[in-house]
Amino acid sequence: MKQVLLDKLESLKIGKILTSKNLALIPLRNGKKAKSDYITLDDALNKEQARVKEVSEEGDVNQLLFENLSDEDILMVDGEELLGAKQNRIANITIMVPSKKEIIIPVSCVERSRWSYQSKVFKRSKHHLHHRARANKFAKVSYCMEMSGRPESDQQEVWEDINTFSAKMGVNSDTEAMSDVFDEHETSLEEIEVQFMPKRNQAGGVFCVDGNVIGMELFDSPSTYKNIYNKMIRSYFIESLVNRSKQSKPQTEIKKNSERFMDDIRSSKMDTYQSLGKGSDIRITDKKIAGGALVVDRKLIHLSVLVMQK
Repeated sequence: MKQVLLDKLESLKIGKILTSKNLALIPLRNGKKAKSDYITLDDALNKEQARVKEVSEEGDVNQLLFENLSDEDILMVDGEELLGAKQNRIANITIMVPSKKEIIIPVSCVERSRWSYQSKVFKRSKHHLHHRARANKFAKVSYCMEMSGRPESDQQEVWEDINTFSAKMGVNSDTEAMSDVFDEHETSLEEIEVQFMPKRNQAGGVFCVDGNVIGMELFDSPSTYKNIYNKMIRSYFIESLVNRSKQSKPQTEIKKNSERFMDDIRSSKMDTYQSLGKGSDIRITDKKIAGGALVVDRKLIHLSVLVMQK
């Protein structure tokens, strides 16, 4: 499965670098056009083709029940947020939930100070776990999978990362909810989104701040990236709203740093596990980076790699 990932990296086509002040995004295009044969979580929830709820009336902080009511598979992406039920959660890994199946999915809480029902089922969110906390979660989930085979996060670390994030962004949430931080900065985030609208056949991107790579996302299909890009832009760039520089770095510097980042991915440790849904879960670990990928029928569905932050 590692070779599937490496082959995909070699076949990528790099687009013209997009910049806005000190932010940059390098568009990634697949070598050939691809059409997804699944639906995304947002589409499934909007069309009531999926139902996500607590595993029982009492609930479990780190597990949810996912019911796929559709005739199609449903893709839930690592870090995607779900709102409601007893507390907001994010997905620990990317999962392809088979059609007409129920599975227990591993999650992390991103709303520490609530444990009471707002609703019986979860609803979609516009947000994604911010990149710094997500990198830490990637590393911990990979470690747990290596030790026990279970995709578990360090819940205490997730809460601490969100508290640090909230303080940095100047937001005080009554329930310590990650979503409150994003909502507080909604207008500024919408302005950033417009600067990085998906380009033709774009299936992912490398995200940079002050010329330095902070992570990348790649999907099998441009339609999937288009469906979820706004969450990714918010996740990667929200912290830059604090003391944001107006200066952009030379594109030669950004390109050089992105090439070094890709080399780090190629040389990293990659371990393969059976996914909880369809396909295989590849865990990517290195001193500098942490990430994961989902491969189904020898096709790379999603690749996410983030730079570990100090």
